[in-house]
Amino acid sequence: MAAVFLFAGIGQTRAAVINATSGSFAAVSSAVASASPGDTIFIPAGTNIWTGKLNISGVTLQGFSSSSTVIVDESPPTGTGSPLIQINTTDNALTRLTQLQIVRGVTNTSPFQNYTGDIMVYGASPLFRIDHCQFTWLTGRPIHVGGGENGLIDHCTFLMSNFSNCIEVDGAGTGDVSWASPSTFGTSNALYMEDNYIYSANNFCAVDIDFGGRGVMRHNTLLGSFFNTHGTETSLRYRSSRQFEIYNNTFNYGGGQQYNNFYTACDIRGGTGIVFSNTFVGFWSVANLNCYRATDNDQNFAPWFGATGLRAWDSNGPALLTGNASADSATSLIVTGAGWTSNQWLNCTVYNYNNSLCGVVTGNSADTMTFKTSRTPALQITFKQGDQFTVHRVYPLLDQPGMGQGDLLTGDSPTPVWLHETSEPLYFWGNSLSLMYQVPTAVSSKVGSNYPNIQENRDYFNDTPKPGYTPFIYPHPWTLMTNAVAGTNIVITLPTNTPPPVNTLAPPTGLTAHPL
Repeated sequence: MAAVFLFAGIGQTRAAVINATSGSFAAVSSAVASASPGDTIFIPAGTNIWTGKLNISGVTLQGFSSSSTVIVDESPPTGTGSPLIQINTTDNALTRLTQLQIVRGVTNTSPFQNYTGDIMVYGASPLFRIDHCQFTWLTGRPIHVGGGENGLIDHCTFLMSNFSNCIEVDGAGTGDVSWASPSTFGTSNALYMEDNYIYSANNFCAVDIDFGGRGVMRHNTLLGSFFNTHGTETSLRYRSSRQFEIYNNTFNYGGGQQYNNFYTACDIRGGTGIVFSNTFVGFWSVANLNCYRATDNDQNFAPWFGATGLRAWDSNGPALLTGNASADSATSLIVTGAGWTSNQWLNCTVYNYNNSLCGVVTGNSADTMTFKTSRTPALQITFKQGDQFTVHRVYPLLDQPGMGQGDLLTGDSPTPVWLHETSEPLYFWGNSLSLMYQVPTAVSSKVGSNYPNIQENRDYFNDTPKPGYTPFIYPHPWTLMTNAVAGTNIVITLPTNTPPPVNTLAPPTGLTAHPL
């Protein structure tokens, strides 16, 4: 888990200003090599082409201004890309990047995308700040925070023209330690993104959080962008977003275009969070709460797969019904003569052993069950005559929206087991939502979900402030720091590697995990 730090004042030490002889990669690299913690490397005005990666740690890299000190990204377009600048945080001094502009070159233009990020951040310390920089039409993520570093990104301008988010927020490792640790709302223990301007010409997401990441997005202006979190379902071992706070932002999706409303301003697929006091224009909803594992037993979701009622990652009830389909159907389960009562199996999960697909029941008659639509047509549950099925109740699902701290998971290929996750509902209040018609038209800002395992007044609350919550100090205290070296006036408590105690609470439903 990332560091928790306290402020007993901001101390300054004498530090040198080292003037790079030019903005060339060689000149700046030479200046960085001669610097000590707390020093500032000043890059003069000019446009310079960079093809290599510069590592900085504990120093400030400062241009003349974001309009005049320009770095052209000509890094080789191979693999997932390569950063131009890698920030390696240290608890000895603030690492800062300021007053620079990074622009797209000609060697790495679309369709290539730099998923690694032009600015990559690693390290165990929250002492980093990226501020007053401009990122212009890059072919990928301008900033990628790669290991749960809880610093600050502020007063930056992001001009995006491709299908890539501006800021990627990853927690440490695969997110297991973050998920086994308490929530930290209203504290410094998150990546803070504040007072930024984000424009997306292709209407893509501004921020994406996963790997157990924790992020706070406040006082930003977004045009053509939305907020996104990944869930514990996307391929590979990593976990969902752990927590987020979104407040005092202005989101405008349509950019003045009429009838151009996007389906949601906040696409949430896991974890807990709060969204309050934002203005949303040009969206159909403030937030959509999704849980793809509930309907999709996707083999690409390895190692989690779908919430079939047979996956021990989830809290599953015992088998309520087993049997065989009486007829072929692409949309329903038909069992002739079943004699079910109306909606007896509503919100239950059905698993088809013959095609390994699962579905959530949206209603049933005496002999027919219908199902929620899958987001992927090939994963929509279907039946052939004679297919064997079973019915369970499944709640909660691993890392679903509204879940919080659980047991510590370890290993690259862990054995499926329910992690005793506690309920940590999401809260939404004080938001303004308008649709983009001839003029912005105010509509209800209440949040809902089409997934039956995500229920209002249990997993999320509308028009309800989070009990006991107080926002963290604004502006972020790192905005008061320049050339700061950690000393007696900056108190940092780093985390330990001691795993949290095992959580022995029973599942919220009183159900037990079903064996494989």
